[in-house]
Amino acid sequence: MSVSKGILSTIFRGFTEDVLKETIFKDLKGKQRLEVKKIKEYLKDLSIKVDTPINNSEQLKQYFLNSKVDESVLKILMKKCFNEAGINFDTIEFDKILDRKMCWNIFESIFNIYPITNSKVSDRKMKTEEVNDKEQEILKKSKIQNINSISIKNLQEIYDKANKIYMEEKLDICEFDLTENMPVTMQDDFYMIINDENLAINTNCVGLVNCNENKVVAVGYLKVIDEKYYLIFAEKNIDYNSFEKNSSFKVIVFPVDSDLSLKNRDITLYEKECNIYYKKLEDTNNALCIDFGTSNTTAGSYKILNPNADYEHSVELVKFLDVTNNDIEKEIFPTIVYVKSCENEKIEYLFGYEAKKTIIDNDYDTKASVFYEIKRWINDIDEVEEVFDEKGKKRAVLRREILKAYIQHVIILSERYFKKHFKRIHFSAPIKLKEIFIGEMKNLFKYEYEIIPSSSSLDEGIAIIYNHIADNMKKNSNKHEKVMILDCGGGTTDLASCEYEYDLSGYNKKIEIKTRFENGNFNFGGNNITYRILQLLKIKLANHLRGNNNNKDIIKTLLKDDENDILSQVDDAIRNNQLINVKKDIYKDFDLAYQHAEKYIPTRFSECKLMNEKRKYKRNYYYLWQMAEAIKVEFHRINDLVAIDFNKEEDRYIYAKNVEQYYLYVNNGQKLEQYNNPMKDIEITIKEVRMVLFSDIYILLSSLLKDYSGVEDKKLLEYNKYKLSGQSCKINLFHELLKEFIPGKRIRYKGKSSNDSSRLKMACICGCIEYMRDKESGYIDPNMNIDKPKMIYNVYHIKQNGEELVLGMNKCNIVVSSQKGKHLEFIVRDNNNIEQKRFTYDFVNGYKMNKCIQIGELISMMSQNAYISEFNIENAIREKLESIDASDRPIVVCILPSRVKYGMNIYQILVDEKGYYIQENNRFECFESLETFFDGMR
Repeated sequence: MSVSKGILSTIFRGFTEDVLKETIFKDLKGKQRLEVKKIKEYLKDLSIKVDTPINNSEQLKQYFLNSKVDESVLKILMKKCFNEAGINFDTIEFDKILDRKMCWNIFESIFNIYPITNSKVSDRKMKTEEVNDKEQEILKKSKIQNINSISIKNLQEIYDKANKIYMEEKLDICEFDLTENMPVTMQDDFYMIINDENLAINTNCVGLVNCNENKVVAVGYLKVIDEKYYLIFAEKNIDYNSFEKNSSFKVIVFPVDSDLSLKNRDITLYEKECNIYYKKLEDTNNALCIDFGTSNTTAGSYKILNPNADYEHSVELVKFLDVTNNDIEKEIFPTIVYVKSCENEKIEYLFGYEAKKTIIDNDYDTKASVFYEIKRWINDIDEVEEVFDEKGKKRAVLRREILKAYIQHVIILSERYFKKHFKRIHFSAPIKLKEIFIGEMKNLFKYEYEIIPSSSSLDEGIAIIYNHIADNMKKNSNKHEKVMILDCGGGTTDLASCEYEYDLSGYNKKIEIKTRFENGNFNFGGNNITYRILQLLKIKLANHLRGNNNNKDIIKTLLKDDENDILSQVDDAIRNNQLINVKKDIYKDFDLAYQHAEKYIPTRFSECKLMNEKRKYKRNYYYLWQMAEAIKVEFHRINDLVAIDFNKEEDRYIYAKNVEQYYLYVNNGQKLEQYNNPMKDIEITIKEVRMVLFSDIYILLSSLLKDYSGVEDKKLLEYNKYKLSGQSCKINLFHELLKEFIPGKRIRYKGKSSNDSSRLKMACICGCIEYMRDKESGYIDPNMNIDKPKMIYNVYHIKQNGEELVLGMNKCNIVVSSQKGKHLEFIVRDNNNIEQKRFTYDFVNGYKMNKCIQIGELISMMSQNAYISEFNIENAIREKLESIDASDRPIVVCILPSRVKYGMNIYQILVDEKGYYIQENNRFECFESLETFFDGMR
């Protein structure tokens, strides 16, 4: 058997490269991080002239492989990079490198090359970039800087007069299926390859031309990744009608330095034929499942991309393009809304990664309104938000409109991903808010989609459990279990119990699921952890600015108690209902240091009156927030990470990918000034992060599991397993502290390093998809029983001489007032006696009343929408109502827990000799106050 010279050459080259690499670099440990910006600095230092743009690894590769660049120049650059990175190498062996291709292969094997981020910078930032003369010349010549500046009509004019060069061999383009009314994105994999290393094209403009009519039918741009030129077309820039009866098209592109202005009469373009097949957008009967989260949202369905997938591989999650990170596909989508324009009647928003990117591109300093944690609006969905756009224009918008716009966008992205139109949507809802959540989704989308009703859908807790059940059914194990679910999301933490049993006999599997909300914290989630790390950063920086040399010990000084002492203090506080006091005591010095740090790094922008200063304060907070979030994720991702050293470039890249934006505004005693490289000479360790979070997490767990704690109480041991959900639960500290309450075997977790800290977030969405798949295929016959949520709050009427309980666990009371009264004051405390909110109920005068009714009918009417039984209500208030002197026509107020919403209904009742008159529209009040980290008060 003969072997061609080409194959032998390839084998020899690969062998030679491997051997050379081993002999050149004897002590090399893993790949090194190297930014393209650094390479450009080295080129300038070496006085090496560059005639082509170098902004990413692909362009750097083209530079290495360019025959016009001398190989000796490449070797000089390589040596400079090795020396600057502290890499020892054998110069004699290095000189044995054969050619430019081997230079590139060895260079790429040594370095992870990071592109220049945020290439679409403002004019102000462009001036600071070190762009070589040739690049500046190309930028000046090219009149098309983004696709929004050219239309199909404009491109037709250019095409008609252009000198056309047909590229038979130099361009190769794949076939493509275009779906009706769908844009063409990176995920559609429509790309071309350039087979000539000397051919450079303008990536700012690409067009499609109908071969039969020479008519331009689409205009877009190119995105270059790994030698592939992806064709990107927005929906508004495609003439879909032109694709219905034709499949022969030409791709047209332009030389890199083309002047694409309409005035230019001397334009050259390259064209190449390709086949594009048009497909109608079809409906699918499969439901789209959405897990709408406080910080991130996920979506998916089953057997759409691959209808023939087997049972284990049938779940399909939507992958979203992260435009802040080189269009990497991710299965989570940030719950962020950015108000772009209020000019037209329909407000223009940006969502998720696009919103995040715009905030970054604006240097974290935006005039436009940005909304986080919008899921928490669900109880107050009809509140009005005052919004501002990029030009400072103002509008008043209902929260429900912003919510709908965000969720509609998630649905649109999902339909683009699957290339199907969904008719049915399944929402997973918080267990304690399921009825109101599903009800509001039905109201939002009543004309567009069928929303799966609450009786047929899963709440977030059961979804997590069903993901566990589906796994067990595959293994044919654990047919009966009692499970406790701890879900620590972005803004809230919920504890729910679940008991399930299934029967595998018969043609379908019968599943009985019983669940109940047990406890929760409406104001603790992953964002609290991010905020604690932000406090840590701000305290250490302020301490450094003061000139103190004790930065390594500052946190230890502020949080003096060791872990065993904290455990004892919290346990004592739980027993004595003093949890709020012990938390204040533990964090007293730490919180005080954070307040003092405001003098040096101001972040409380809501209090600032001066516009310029306010924007600087706001910029400080949001930049510190993204730093803290990135550091949190890194500690989640790598459980054995010891420290982040802010002097190390590779560590800095974790939280400050764009060097130009790596600054804060600090107070020098007279004014705010820009302080570059702010964390220089500062380090934070995993030990410090642990110290800052330890008390918060143990207090959270103690408050949630309070009813189950105690050596003599065996309730916790009744549960076979404890399921943890939410990215925050990936912290080892969660698992370690849970062992204070639960045997370790029942919460075993593979806590190894992982590049995907979102895995725990996926349990909920995967459980929803598996449930819908199994139910709709007839695989299961489910029966769900949702108990009323446990009442974890007490409501008190504030009187002149103290407080009176008016609502508690299976308890209620009435408050009687004269008609001369104007209002009543109430306070809500949780079962740890921690105040959650205060509110005032103002009497409604001249209200429309229902007809006169008697006491039995009154109690029956109120009990219909209450979680307390009619029997308990009657026992609690009947005798008191009957004893009221009706001659003065007093006003009675009765507060009952809502059956539909997680809060309380407040009933105002007028009493006279004839009977009782109940106010027609009773008021609803949430149990908790809505706290946020984005109100400018921190």
